[in-house]
Amino acid sequence: RVTSLRTSGPRGWADQLSPSGSPFVRSQNLSSDSIGLRLDSVAFVDPPDSFEAQRSRTQPGDVLVGITGANTGWVGLVDNQISGAYVSQHVAILRPTSDVDARWLAYSYFSHEGQSQLLGGQYGGTKQQLSLAELAAFELRVPDLSTQREAADHIDRSVAALAALASTL
Repeated sequence: RVTSLRTSGPRGWADQLSPSGSPFVRSQNLSSDSIGLRLDSVAFVDPPDSFEAQRSRTQPGDVLVGITGANTGWVGLVDNQISGAYVSQHVAILRPTSDVDARWLAYSYFSHEGQSQLLGGQYGGTKQQLSLAELAAFELRVPDLSTQREAADHIDRSVAALAALASTL
């Protein structure tokens, strides 16, 4: 097991949207081309104090995965900027265990092999979706924590270098 929590947001919270409150991460805040969250269109919610609210609240290092619709399989990583947000029913929270680096886990789900596993596991004839059980069945090799961090650092540097090249071009 590489996660200590696997859950999705509660149903019906779209009715709780408000002009202020806590950030509410929806599948549109995930991206198909990076593990960064798109916060330009983040919504806000003022949820009731409930188990559902506690269960669907993010922490730094949580990996978010789109589990329904066109954004199924899209991955995002929660940082300090969006910590304490809530997720919609279309987004799953995967909380890594203490011996798993969050960036490495996010990149594992985001990788070509990871996307093949995720998208190969969809069910439903007309609506694409992933179940929490399918996210739990995700198979990957888990190197030691220092190797995970080195790999994630290398990917971060490579992504930054590619972004700089793209900007120059």
